[in-house]
Amino acid sequence: MQSQILPSRAALVDRIAMQFEYGQNLIALVGPSGLGKSYLAETLITEKYPEFNKAYIQVTAQMKDAELMTQLLQNSFRAPLVDQTQTLSENFFQLYQEQPCGPCFWVLDGARHLSDEFIEQLRILSAKSPVELFILVTAQAPRMLPSALDIHLERLSLSESKQLMAMFFKDLPMDEDPIFQAFLQESHGNPAVLLDWQASQQSNLRTSKPKKSYRWHLVGLTVLLALLLVAMMYQKQIQFYFSEQTASSESLETVLSTEQVLAENIDGQQVLEDQNQPASSPETLFKTDKVSNEHNAPVSNKQSESENVGQRDENAVSAILTALESPTQVVTFKPEESKEKPLETNTSQQVTTTSLSAPKVKTENAADLTELSIQAEPDNKAKQQAQSQDLDLSPTEWLLTQNDSVWAIQLLAVKDKAIANSFVLANELTDVYVYETIRNDIPWWVVIQAPFANIDAARSARQKLPANVLAGQPFFKKFERIKQEIQLVTR
Repeated sequence: MQSQILPSRAALVDRIAMQFEYGQNLIALVGPSGLGKSYLAETLITEKYPEFNKAYIQVTAQMKDAELMTQLLQNSFRAPLVDQTQTLSENFFQLYQEQPCGPCFWVLDGARHLSDEFIEQLRILSAKSPVELFILVTAQAPRMLPSALDIHLERLSLSESKQLMAMFFKDLPMDEDPIFQAFLQESHGNPAVLLDWQASQQSNLRTSKPKKSYRWHLVGLTVLLALLLVAMMYQKQIQFYFSEQTASSESLETVLSTEQVLAENIDGQQVLEDQNQPASSPETLFKTDKVSNEHNAPVSNKQSESENVGQRDENAVSAILTALESPTQVVTFKPEESKEKPLETNTSQQVTTTSLSAPKVKTENAADLTELSIQAEPDNKAKQQAQSQDLDLSPTEWLLTQNDSVWAIQLLAVKDKAIANSFVLANELTDVYVYETIRNDIPWWVVIQAPFANIDAARSARQKLPANVLAGQPFFKKFERIKQEIQLVTR
């Protein structure tokens, strides 16, 4: 399963396949860097010839002819015994006599790193192979393989350039935008340059929005300064207004009038005297009634208003002083009132019990919360570890430590890591790894299923893959090749 391909590139893939069917077994795909030769070769080997034994090898300067020969033969035959002293064609003919293989399709990415001897061996095999053998080599210049058919990879047109950018960028400027038009023209249809487009290049040139925000900040600052100036001008009036409010509120809450204090003290003294006195006799009751009648009678001789006011103030002051200086009196209850004591003691005991039991409830609740938090922490840690294990699809260090002879199945190769991860999760695959590589200075993410000790184990595992995964034409790859692709990222 590869990404979408442009119409011109799809037509070129069909053209190469048609040349193979016409009998041209050795084809060179020619084009400068950045036009997508590797991507086109991967598309061809993935979508075409599903019944062939396929081998995709990216040739580097450090790769030797013997190593390249071994990889090609291992992808074509089952557990071959390669003789390093013989050439590629001699080994191929000998292995075919021992164990015939099916049709083969080889893709060699990087013709400039091939030696002349190896190019000659490819020519011999393409002409004298006992089985159907298709060889595709990518080159940066024509006539690098003298006996091969050169098919040139052209640059993208203006419309296809816009179509390619629409595949990878959601928000593109309008076609009439002069900056966008200049970028398309200067890229000259090179996909590598087109995919380097950044939306920030367009937005940084438009400064209208920052100006508007600056104006709003200036308006807010002006309003704030105006409010501060008004507050400074009317500072005395504001302080006087707030001081009056605080003084009135404090006086209402704390100050008690003299008449209230007098009334409370007199009432308290009368209650204490009534409780301390024994039962009244008839004579005392008669005297009390007489005194009350005399007190309630109107007074004929009134004193002046000034004397009454002075006497009232003196009585108030004396009452307050006596109330403050008098010691606390012990109230003695009558036997009839003792019946109510058990009820009061029970009530006090209940209150005390409630107040004492409250801390216990709090401590029990706190202990329960602590246990819940302690139990919840391992669950959260387990969930976080499970999530991290699910998302850890790039064990690069582990892949580099594997043996070079181990095999893998390449399932997918895309330029977006999120697409690779969603592909793995959607198909519920096991033993799947995602690693990063560089192709034409562009990061790619490759999904593989590994490891397999030999090619037979890899083929049996390939048959067990889901149908939608097999539709993408996965092919086999050695860990030696995978390590080379991973090392391209660290260079």
